[in-house]
Amino acid sequence: MSRLLVVVVAALGVACVSSGREQSVIAKNDAVEDYILVAELENLDSIRSRQQFHHKVITDRYIIITDGRKSYLAAFDRRCRELYDIEVTPDIRYDANTIRARFETYRGCRIGHLYGVTEGQAQELLQIGKKLAE
Repeated sequence: MSRLLVVVVAALGVACVSSGREQSVIAKNDAVEDYILVAELENLDSIRSRQQFHHKVITDRYIIITDGRKSYLAAFDRRCRELYDIEVTPDIRYDANTIRARFETYRGCRIGHLYGVTEGQAQELLQIGKKLAE
């Protein structure tokens, strides 16, 4: 009987920890969505660059894509767990120098929306992701 009680208490403890993480992810996503609305970010159909694209993760639904000169906010249609994989999932692209919203993928996840952001806005969005993680 005592073993069963220990197992139940341990399971409840794990459930409480994981629900706290889920609340943090939801709060981060809500904060980024609010930022998009308040800052009135410009919705773009595509981004084009002759340089290689790099990204920084805000949440598993939002990333900052940079080409060395400009920064963009990409919003995925769903949670993109492939961002954390060691093996890179190939992208679906029709042009190597262009990323299009709604039709193409980044790291295997379909991009729902692209927004143009300044360097300062990109830093603010990254800080939103870091502060809510604490």
